Amino acid sequence: MQSASAPEDKAHRPEDSVPLWQRLSPILSILAPTCVSLAIGVLAIKDYRSTAALYDLAVHNRPRLQVIVHVLTTLLAVPWTYAVCTTLNLSTRALFSRRPARLDTLRFWTATGQARMDFNLPFYHFVTCTLISAITLLPGWLWTGALTPQFTLAPTQGEISILAAGPGSWPFVQPYAGDVARDCLFSPPSTRTSNSFTTCSGTYKSSALLQSAGSAITASGAAWNHSKPDDTGYQYIGRSYGAGAAVGWDVAPPSGHRDVEGYYYTEPGYLTNISCMYNSSSLWVLSDSQTNGGSRDPFLPTVFLAQGWMPNSNWTQFPANTTRSMLQSQSLEGNTVGADWYAQVTFGSTDGVVSIGGVNNDQSPDYFVAFAAGANYRQLDTIQCQCFFHPTAFNVSVSMSNRTISVSSLQPIPEIEPRNSLKAKVMRNIVDVAKIETTLYTSTLGDAFNESIRTLAWRENNLHGTDIAGRSTSPDMVLEAVEQSLLAMTDDILVWIASTGLALNSSVTVAQTRQQALALSIGSPAFVLAVVVFHLVTLIAVLVISTYTRLWAGLTSFDYSDSVSLSMSTYLAGRYMRGTSPEQLQVHMWSGDADAAAFKHVEAVSQRDDETGRMQVMFRNAHRKVGLAGHGS
Repeated sequence: MQSASAPEDKAHRPEDSVPLWQRLSPILSILAPTCVSLAIGVLAIKDYRSTAALYDLAVHNRPRLQVIVHVLTTLLAVPWTYAVCTTLNLSTRALFSRRPARLDTLRFWTATGQARMDFNLPFYHFVTCTLISAITLLPGWLWTGALTPQFTLAPTQGEISILAAGPGSWPFVQPYAGDVARDCLFSPPSTRTSNSFTTCSGTYKSSALLQSAGSAITASGAAWNHSKPDDTGYQYIGRSYGAGAAVGWDVAPPSGHRDVEGYYYTEPGYLTNISCMYNSSSLWVLSDSQTNGGSRDPFLPTVFLAQGWMPNSNWTQFPANTTRSMLQSQSLEGNTVGADWYAQVTFGSTDGVVSIGGVNNDQSPDYFVAFAAGANYRQLDTIQCQCFFHPTAFNVSVSMSNRTISVSSLQPIPEIEPRNSLKAKVMRNIVDVAKIETTLYTSTLGDAFNESIRTLAWRENNLHGTDIAGRSTSPDMVLEAVEQSLLAMTDDILVWIASTGLALNSSVTVAQTRQQALALSIGSPAFVLAVVVFHLVTLIAVLVISTYTRLWAGLTSFDYSDSVSLSMSTYLAGRYMRGTSPEQLQVHMWSGDADAAAFKHVEAVSQRDDETGRMQVMFRNAHRKVGLAGHGS
């Protein structure tokens, strides 16, 4: 089948060709959505997030937002489909003008140029047509992902009024008075919290400290999650370092946005490190000397002494020839200078006793604790640990939505408590736990440390594939577990002391915070990238084809996919073959334009022939003008 031009037409006249604007339309059509995709790509690169109009629309009128996204998706997908289909149509028309085509090929070209499936096509043409039709659906899918807003977080500037923690909030931290009753301070419940706090958590909150000591190591190796010791409902993720006590006690809510996910602030404190070792010559021991008159009646509890010296004790009047075995066999005199002691009560022997010794010396720059344990806790015996307090600025990160606190160290700072009373109080609290947590039957202190040791041993052996029967506890594991448990206790003691100060302190500071406000971003980054690449590739393809065809120069207006154009060419060819001249048909050098003036009043009539039963299509002049009546079957 060939295009219907008059035989004497040797060259196309300019006015018979496809207009320039129509040949440029594929390029112009693909440019519009490509520019939009690039603009959205730039927004994605700049990490654009809306906390105002778009966010309000998504939160308060989501159905309207979905309608807007659907409309925009359609409006942006249509130009792409038009550009591709028009490019295919113009290219196949140019090809058809140079060589004949089979009817199946024309049908295939028509289907692809209109992005539809035709079940009358041969199989291989049908598959190709289906693929092209499916590809034309891609822009809509990609634009949906690229335009659908995503809830995210946006950093905004704001401020929050919080209670002042750190230096200035510890006026109650005084040098040790030698009396627990005089050295402890309590805070009553207030409007900010229903909890009461104390600076002597080792004595009055020992169970909470032991719970932290026993859970400081996780079996999976993940960060240790533990609750803040108040009713705010916040949890620490990892170590607290004694910071973050003011979280949840906000005097005023964060400013800057009504939907704040979290905030950050800087707080001074102490970065504590603990180093432990076994010291076989340790002079902190459990004395086997009984104080109940020498009776070993199994039905009566026995009082033993935990006694001795620390590396940081006053050694100026240390008794000559004093040995570890001597201390284990006899009690020290009460006036022994530099030594420390306290009583432990249990049944029968010291097998179920664990004691921790420490020196109450505010002036000492060194902080030590030493373990003395009975046979049931043998792996804890003779352990000595040194605690280091490094003044540090901490970043406290608060998630208000998840109710979590994450604390990280920033940089060293000058000494925040030069009298060292705070550090000494922390160490005394650790010793106080040991003084009251040995029962008649077991040592809850030793059980807490053993729990950490077992967890670490299980994790390490499991990591190296050791079976249950072959699992063991090495001295290094014991020391590491003790270090982690003591760190957990020191962190909690610092939080208790800070909480007491905050409950008694009325001073407020305004912290400049970086808030994480709930916001909306435009689309998913993956879909935005896909849209940009997809449209750029299409634009390049259209430009290459249009350049190769010289913008389809010389292409006539005849369109094989236009039913009117095809019908009129068939009609004219039939009349011409019957001897009707172009002058009689009122058409001269017809270019294939279905909108030619000669066809303005032509109408098609479909009817069935009564004799043959076949359908006939007739073309006639609706105004009954001579020369345009005819029919075909």
